[in-house]
Amino acid sequence: MPFLSSKHLVILKYLFWTWLVLILIVSSVPDLPVQELSSGDSPVRLDYILHLIEYFILVSLLLFWRAGPDHRIKYRFIVPAFLVIMVIASLDEYHQVWIPGRTFNPMDMYYNYAGVVTGMFFSLIVLARLRMKQPDIS
Repeated sequence: MPFLSSKHLVILKYLFWTWLVLILIVSSVPDLPVQELSSGDSPVRLDYILHLIEYFILVSLLLFWRAGPDHRIKYRFIVPAFLVIMVIASLDEYHQVWIPGRTFNPMDMYYNYAGVVTGMFFSLIVLARLRMKQPDIS
């Protein structure tokens, strides 16, 4: 029995699009405060970690949705998907130049990229493991 049924794929599709819209809405909020954790002498910015997590989730949702019930992702889909998500990650940060109280921060963009890359590797590894556990019925 596949881990991802057709019902799950529909849910993943809606989760992907909802998550993408939420990312764009939150990044368009004016004057959003930056959260920091104090760890001794140097504060740690939580928004960097949040950028990584939000794009990790976004790319994971996309790959699990597109893998289908057989847990296979077409390789001709991976590179374009990676490039499109990287462009979205760039534009998401860049559009903040026009939002009052927000600025373009290259570090935020780099953490977006890190989330895309780690999410891509994580998802591909999980999908490969799911395929290995799946009984061959041919």
